[in-house]
Amino acid sequence: MYRSLQYKLWCELMLNQVKYLPTGPATDQDLLKQVKAQIKRDFGMVVDPFRLHALQPKLLAGVWAACRETELVGIAPRAIKELVAACVSQTNKCPYCVDAHTMLLNSVGEADLSKMISNGNIQSISRNEHKNIAKWALASRSPDSPTLLTPPFAQEWFAELIGMVVFYNYLNRMVHVFLPQYLLPVQQKGSKQIMKRLAGWFFSSSVNRKKPEGLALGFLVGAAVPKDFEWAGSRTNVAQGFAQMAAIIDELASEHIPLSVQDTFKHFLAQWRGEDAPLSAGWMEEFKDQVPAEQQAMLELSLMLIASSYRVTDQHIERFKKNNPKPETLLVTAAWASFQTARKIGGWLYVPDKPDQTINSSPSQEYKHAH
Repeated sequence: MYRSLQYKLWCELMLNQVKYLPTGPATDQDLLKQVKAQIKRDFGMVVDPFRLHALQPKLLAGVWAACRETELVGIAPRAIKELVAACVSQTNKCPYCVDAHTMLLNSVGEADLSKMISNGNIQSISRNEHKNIAKWALASRSPDSPTLLTPPFAQEWFAELIGMVVFYNYLNRMVHVFLPQYLLPVQQKGSKQIMKRLAGWFFSSSVNRKKPEGLALGFLVGAAVPKDFEWAGSRTNVAQGFAQMAAIIDELASEHIPLSVQDTFKHFLAQWRGEDAPLSAGWMEEFKDQVPAEQQAMLELSLMLIASSYRVTDQHIERFKKNNPKPETLLVTAAWASFQTARKIGGWLYVPDKPDQTINSSPSQEYKHAH
């Protein structure tokens, strides 16, 4: 009874916040119901970062496959994964996602770590494993950082932790477009900590529930694994989750995004090295001039999602919708640009199988027992 009441409270606090929710009849209602049922069972709740994909159920299925098979199952401890997600969200200036993942740190009993990450107090983290992994995640948008050359975790964790960086570089950008800046209705530190602890209690049952690998892969057909996902190695469920997500996003992009926009976007992405774009919008003018006028707002939004997604405004969206009124076009464009960017970042993180290049050649005994 109490958990039911708390579920209703969290529905009120955490749902129905989507700013530009793509609305309309979903293309496949049966698939949508099946995916949502699995999300609710395994994640605990169909939160807005999943709901915003619902207009395209196949896209939701692909996003869920990559998320579930990386974050919710596997061998790396869930606390480590939530730590990575929170730190990646800090690099992308996404307070909404920082709050979400520090909540989930509470759900696995890491209240002190949750508080330190929330406050940006990385240096005070007591466990060296936590501190080193936090520093690695915070360096993930800096491809020339020496931190990336010596990943501070076991080789067998590569697929899951690099997958976490890739997935949350995608989802942070989607949140910047479709969700408000903050998850919680209060911003006072004391009140937020109380709410995060309550949320942690709410999600703890789903976090601690045993989940077999691969269950999210049955909603879509199998896909060839692109070369840039070689970091997934022999973890076939992780590789296939991202392959399915990539395949459906590419399929939808071919229907909604002109090749001229795709090509110009890729040209800029190829030379991007993780830096934020200048505050002035002039940096993208030379790229916008390469596409027809009616495509420039689409390209503008796509380029913002590479380098400055946190600065996407209502004006960007309104300019986009002027020539692209279909809600699914906004959803697909944001998903494609965000995922292309995330895939590039994943390529910076992969270190080939050289055990001497990792600080720990195997998981610590502490984590083995905890997991």
